[in-house]
Amino acid sequence: MHRRLFLGIFFFILLVSFPVDGLSIGDRLKLRVEITDFDAPDTAIAGKEFPVKVTIKNDRFLPVRTTVRVDLFDGLLNCIKKNIGEEPLRICRGRRSITIQINCTIREGDINWFKEKYNVQALLYQNFTFLGASYLLDRSTVQGIHVKSRFCEKDKVRIEEVRVIEELEEGEDEFEVFVTVINEGAFDALTHVQVDMIEKPSAIPALEELELEILEGFGMVAVRKKLGEGDQEPVKSGGEGELVIPCCLRKTESKKEHFIIEAVLFVNIDGKEYQVDSSTVFEIFHQQSFCWEQNWLLVVVGVFAGLIALGIIVVIIRILYPLYHIKKIKLKEEKDRVDKRKS
Repeated sequence: MHRRLFLGIFFFILLVSFPVDGLSIGDRLKLRVEITDFDAPDTAIAGKEFPVKVTIKNDRFLPVRTTVRVDLFDGLLNCIKKNIGEEPLRICRGRRSITIQINCTIREGDINWFKEKYNVQALLYQNFTFLGASYLLDRSTVQGIHVKSRFCEKDKVRIEEVRVIEELEEGEDEFEVFVTVINEGAFDALTHVQVDMIEKPSAIPALEELELEILEGFGMVAVRKKLGEGDQEPVKSGGEGELVIPCCLRKTESKKEHFIIEAVLFVNIDGKEYQVDSSTVFEIFHQQSFCWEQNWLLVVVGVFAGLIALGIIVVIIRILYPLYHIKKIKLKEEKDRVDKRKS
């Protein structure tokens, strides 16, 4: 046992020592055992396996015990490193090249929600079984990779179609809105749709995305009232689903002759909802009886105006016209009398 340990320490000292030419035994070994090719996909999905191919060349006569590891680097400076895949101990025989495939997985906790592009790199190690240690032989080139996460892919869930009734009968306060949702993202999405009544449009629609309460005080965002909300429905990746949203008008809203609605789509990620899309606005007409409660003054004014007009007509026919006729006869008689005097 002591002899094996002594031999191990001796060979380790030889491995890390620097001879006159400046190259240690380890450096010489690294020049002859190296990674010649590294192939990783351009895109990966967080939480799902993807293959990485690494080609190793052993230009020595003797076999080498090697391990290959694939790391994920975050940022331009590669300051954060995560192990995403590793090939177990493998014997690389002399004077041969081998290509191995490593199944890697990028966990969602290893990436940032606001970033999509990362770097990956393969590292080749030599294993010393009698020492229980490993030595870095070579590194591959750094390759960029786009990592798709649920947060980045949520914006690919959108509203495809909205079907809504165009007119409500008098006294009808309930209706349904049918919304077709498509998911073009790489993840299944848990969605739900809310239907709002827009009482006052936004002066600057782009400001609504800021969600600042101070903007509401200045009237720069739309005034909305929720009419209905559907249940949460899962939509599979690459699929579509139809959501039914029951809506109900309150008593104060049922007196409106027409109103504008809009469907808003939300995606649930880890218990938090994010608004990802909204539909175009739709106008619904609501039939009302002639004698509206809020327009009773207009009806009274109309009745009085009609009575006044009728009174004026009666005055003209019964009083003014007879006076005009009598005046006309007297003028004619006076003219005839004057003509007789002249003659």
